[in-house]
Amino acid sequence: MNRLASAAIIIIVFVASLRLFEVVWHRPAFADIVRQPGQWVGAVIIVIGSAIIHELLHGLAWKTLARVPWRSISFRPSWRKLGFVAAADLPMRASAYRTGMLLPALVLGFGSIVAGLMIGNGLVLLWGLFFLLECFADFAALLATREVG
Repeated sequence: MNRLASAAIIIIVFVASLRLFEVVWHRPAFADIVRQPGQWVGAVIIVIGSAIIHELLHGLAWKTLARVPWRSISFRPSWRKLGFVAAADLPMRASAYRTGMLLPALVLGFGSIVAGLMIGNGLVLLWGLFFLLECFADFAALLATREVG
């Protein structure tokens, strides 16, 4: 159920963002793909960089909000996610955990989506949607912990 709800959230944001961009800027966001610096190599660099920043944002939020020391935050390889994942090795308040899980979606995902909509840059909007897609498991974890106090 949590995965289905996560997928629904992401699909709604995707459709609404793409449609809003087209209404406001009178062109599809996909028209700006040709502006990708470095073409596919640039895109791969952005994917790798965003994945690293995504996990660092989790760790930074847990360190700041839950006061978890850096030595208790680990970045482990994950074959399932084809990259690294951040994990706090100490218990923390549910609110700090949730905020840490939400931070990459707010900063990378929604921040880029809003910026792309405001400045009329479809490429920035599309990257924001990709960054939001990277947060799929985070949304599922948030939904799974909604009953935890």
